[in-house]
Amino acid sequence: MVAAALGIAACTLNDYGSNRQWESESTNEGKRNVRSFQPYQWASFAMTQTEYVLKNIQTEPTDRVYCEGPNYFRYSMMHLLPFFKAAKNFNGDWTESYRCDTGYYSIRSPWYDSEYDRIMDWITKIKMPDGRMPAYADTYNDSYFPSLAIKGGYYSWPIKAMNNLTGESSPTEEKLQAAILNWALTFAHLDNRVDYICAGNSFQQVPGDWDRFQTFPTGGDIVLRSGWETEDLYLYINAHDAPDLENDPPVWGYPGSTWAHRQNDQTSFILNYKGTTLALDAGYINYANRHLVNKSINHNILQVNGNGPLLTRTNTEIEKTLSDNTFQYARISASYGDRDQYDNSTGQGDVTVTREFLMVDGKYVVVTDRVQDPRSASRSYSLLIHGNGKSAEGTFQPTSNGGLWTSNTAHLLTYTASLTSLTSSYPEEQPINNSGDGFGILKKLSVAEINTQAIEPLFSTVLFPYDQSTSPAMEDFSTSSYTYLFVDRTAAEYGNRYDIIVAQKPGAKANISQKTVNGKTIKSIDTDADLLVMSFDANDPDNPDAMKVFAKGITYLTYDDDIYFYPQQADVAPEFVVHRHMKSKTQTATAYNTGRRMIADADDPDNKRYYLVYESNDNIYATFSEDAI
Repeated sequence: MVAAALGIAACTLNDYGSNRQWESESTNEGKRNVRSFQPYQWASFAMTQTEYVLKNIQTEPTDRVYCEGPNYFRYSMMHLLPFFKAAKNFNGDWTESYRCDTGYYSIRSPWYDSEYDRIMDWITKIKMPDGRMPAYADTYNDSYFPSLAIKGGYYSWPIKAMNNLTGESSPTEEKLQAAILNWALTFAHLDNRVDYICAGNSFQQVPGDWDRFQTFPTGGDIVLRSGWETEDLYLYINAHDAPDLENDPPVWGYPGSTWAHRQNDQTSFILNYKGTTLALDAGYINYANRHLVNKSINHNILQVNGNGPLLTRTNTEIEKTLSDNTFQYARISASYGDRDQYDNSTGQGDVTVTREFLMVDGKYVVVTDRVQDPRSASRSYSLLIHGNGKSAEGTFQPTSNGGLWTSNTAHLLTYTASLTSLTSSYPEEQPINNSGDGFGILKKLSVAEINTQAIEPLFSTVLFPYDQSTSPAMEDFSTSSYTYLFVDRTAAEYGNRYDIIVAQKPGAKANISQKTVNGKTIKSIDTDADLLVMSFDANDPDNPDAMKVFAKGITYLTYDDDIYFYPQQADVAPEFVVHRHMKSKTQTATAYNTGRRMIADADDPDNKRYYLVYESNDNIYATFSEDAI
């Protein structure tokens, strides 16, 4: 804030105390006594402090993720962006030498520095479809960043979903602008009014080459989305490491910058659909009252003995990500444990929880929770999902092993399966800050808590958002060996398909008999995949060309005794198999070896279909051609 103020002062009062404009010590052949030239000293402080703090303390060069989270990045840039623009208007794109206590540094005008653009790209890539920022690390719910629009281009975001402002699905432009103005001028933070003015730019789409799937491995942000439009499905995953005390120590008795705004929210998620946040985070009130919303119980996580992931050291890791047109997958792990179970030599807790997130067809999300416990102890586990309800906007209806949350016209239906027996509870609603009603105002949200007492349990949860009157249907065929969920999404708006989701522990071998649900038959399955999703065309379920398959940790898969996948070397299993249209009735027509391979479906020798099967980054892919070779 001080750096920004002094930087603007240096630009606007550039000839203060002199009959010449702002010059650096390197100009005029060093003959000027710049120590008495106040604007240069202001500029030096502004440039060197901004450079040091933004590039060396708050972000790192790999991802450029702001370590204090979206809200405090917005707070910093609210002051710095006007300075960047003032420096641009003052002298355009230039580089010169600035001094500080440690010497002289050559620094480029921030407006043109691509490293600052990378930080602003980060916040743009993780924003919700309607322009809100994900509410983690002391970030308010309903918090926007339209002041970034001063940069123009794709940094101009919409600041509110239309139906949230006017209550109409297609309001007139006049009504929308009136609603935006009323919202911007009503609520407590003064910068909202500035934001509104800055947001007068026309909104633009993000660059066409930006992937829907965004991951920041070092910074710890993951976003899965079906698209970039306001009503698309969006899932934010928090994979931030706990701060390392050695590299981020307390300063003058206060927490280091990373510690200051950390919540117990590692591995949590936020889901937004149709411009509505359906799976919620409790957000932020103010620093004095952050304890009301920053505990593990306030987040969408798995609790172990009532605790969330350890906050004491680095322990959260993004292990694997994968994306194609049908499946987006991310896997993260975090350490849990009480203080007396913490290993200071390794920085690990007593229990490790691995969460897998899989977005299917851009329609819904599968969350799998796996537990590794070296003590093999029986512990209590609680899977928490927070949504609207009670005094927060919307309603909540408990369902079997889950819940149904509704807000505006959007719904979120959840169902959790496990290898062990589950009980559902709906604890007292937790507080949530909703800044749309004024910062610091608390409401209550509704929580579904799925509980079990077990040794190393496994959970498989479907998060299915929708906005139609007909809801998707789910059936549970789980056993003590594997979870098996059937998802009926045969309505046209859900893709006219039905899917099965199987999860088991690594090394297990599921042999599943034929099932019939609502007149739909799923034939026998034999596989060792620890996560398998098979999606069928409701109009042509037996057509292998219309099937979509995701498998992880697999060496074989048969469906109705047809071999769908069988590696040439069963002891060298790929990490993933993602394919369509791949089938053979003969084991000799294997689907994978260590290089590229052409195989043929031998069902009809006179009308073969040929497949090019190939490996890339430990994943298996297949394309096909009906042309003769």
